[in-house]
Amino acid sequence: MIHDTEEEVRFLVARDGDNLVTPFQCDTCNFVNLMGRKPLHNLASDVRLLKCIRRANQDAFWSRGPSNVKGVLEEAKKGLAIATALGFSHSLFRPRGPFPVIDNMGMGVAVLMLQCSLHKGKYNHTLQYETVCKFRAAASNIYHSLVDGQGATVMAKDTRKL
Repeated sequence: MIHDTEEEVRFLVARDGDNLVTPFQCDTCNFVNLMGRKPLHNLASDVRLLKCIRRANQDAFWSRGPSNVKGVLEEAKKGLAIATALGFSHSLFRPRGPFPVIDNMGMGVAVLMLQCSLHKGKYNHTLQYETVCKFRAAASNIYHSLVDGQGATVMAKDTRKL
């Protein structure tokens, strides 16, 4: 069997440029967004939630292909070099934060989906992806019934919606 180094670290580390294509907040900030307080590292439920948040962040990063992330990073570097030479590098990209202290990126839904994915399925040791996604669909429907959800835009391609 041939070992691919990238496959061995997949989901364990982020790659250079992941933060350019995926909204990111650290584990502690996401915890505060969900719980309204800082985590207690001696409390088992807080440690478990922090692990789920880390996993969800890594899953979000790795949802983009390596060539896509590398391409965005390379183009950003080229653009920054040109903008620096022309004297407007300070205004090329908008600030990346700070983000508001609320869960506006769906971390709570991601954590629940991760936890649901560990439940025993009818025919397998764990639930299938399609079964786990039912909660995401429910959360989306609930969100779209809220005042904040009325302005949401839906983009569709084939059978997928965003």
